[in-house]
Amino acid sequence: MQRVLLLLGTTRDAKLTCELLERNAIASHACGSAEQLHAQIDAGAGAVLVAEECLDSGAHEALVRVLDRQPAWSDLPVVTSDLPVFREYLRPGRDALMPAVGDVPALADALHTVATEPEVRRTLVAAGREVAARYSWAASAEEHRHVYARLRSGGLAA
Repeated sequence: MQRVLLLLGTTRDAKLTCELLERNAIASHACGSAEQLHAQIDAGAGAVLVAEECLDSGAHEALVRVLDRQPAWSDLPVVTSDLPVFREYLRPGRDALMPAVGDVPALADALHTVATEPEVRRTLVAAGREVAARYSWAASAEEHRHVYARLRSGGLAA
């Protein structure tokens, strides 16, 4: 497995997460910005972990740009926090591993599972191909841009 790329809310979170992954024999790299995440994904990644609070800092758009360039048969399994927006198109345990928001041990377990269990990884990759066939990342990005714009302007309750 290639390295896990991290874009987390604080330097401390990134350092602790890298240490945890390294103790479990999982290579990782902490990115300091969405632009760095984008460049590091291009250099190679087995998994990407982005904190929810970083999604509005350009990480969402960076991920969409990268995923838009991925072929439908991409081998990148999805591990994401269990947020309502992701349940619109991902099924927990089928299309993605989706630990509860804030459940760090469950998140670590999910990353470990993807890194060490080839059958789970193959299942998630195959399911990801099906999701890619059903949904357009560009349309999702545009929808999220509108939601974020409405949130910033006070048009939606947080």
